[in-house]
Amino acid sequence: MLIVRQCPATCTQTCGGGRRTRQVLCQRPNGQRLNNYNCDILDKPTDMEQCNLQPCPGSASWHRRPWKPV
Repeated sequence: MLIVRQCPATCTQTCGGGRRTRQVLCQRPNGQRLNNYNCDILDKPTDMEQCNLQPCPGSASWHRRPWKPV
């Protein structure tokens, strides 16, 4: 059985894109840890994800205006 341990993971950035991680273990329901090959048949959940992807306040970005006839 594959267990995902999620602690309150803190993002590496507060805005502009960061990463957070979690521990993914192969273990039995009783807590006994196993080698990863015991869980190979299962799809292993990701142990990292992006977070806080919103732009930072005051950061520069492109702004588009409507097209105009020439």
